[in-house]
Amino acid sequence: MVESEKSRHGELGLGGGVVYDSGGASEYAECRLKGAFFEEGRRPLQLIETLRYEGGFHRLESHLSRMANSASVFGLRFDKARALNVLEEAVESHAGPLRVRLTLDEVGRHLATVSPLDTNPSRWTYRVSPVRVVSTDLLQQHKTDWREVYDGDLAETNEVIFLNERGELVVSDVLRPPTKQAADCGCCCDRGLLGM
Repeated sequence: MVESEKSRHGELGLGGGVVYDSGGASEYAECRLKGAFFEEGRRPLQLIETLRYEGGFHRLESHLSRMANSASVFGLRFDKARALNVLEEAVESHAGPLRVRLTLDEVGRHLATVSPLDTNPSRWTYRVSPVRVVSTDLLQQHKTDWREVYDGDLAETNEVIFLNERGELVVSDVLRPPTKQAADCGCCCDRGLLGM
């Protein structure tokens, strides 16, 4: 496999020995079989955006722009009109403040799920995660469903705050970072479920 750091694209070369009685269809099937290890061993990737809906979507254009940008980085097909339709369809039969999760999968399919948005507690508690986010990790710079590092235990706290390897605030489960410096850390800083 050859990967270009500049373009962030890779190429997997496969082939076979063509002999006198070889056929195009069987040679192609053989190459697909040889390449199956790559697809079977690779977990599919989905981009995610979580938005607050309360009579309208909060920061809708920011969320869609971020998803479109991430889609271009990963070579996924983003369709803004389709994303908007999926979001509107998801909320049309619901009332009250909502948490809406928009996803984009590798085949370009947008899906949205809806759940009630809980009211904020009168007093927020937090803890700083001992896990450090790697600022140069491409997957941690974008909102994807590869979120194991962020799926910590929220028992007895409302918020988990993550720092990068330099000790800079980069992301939280619920809230946005409070400073511009936090947004310059090289990671995806706006993972907030409130979509603020």
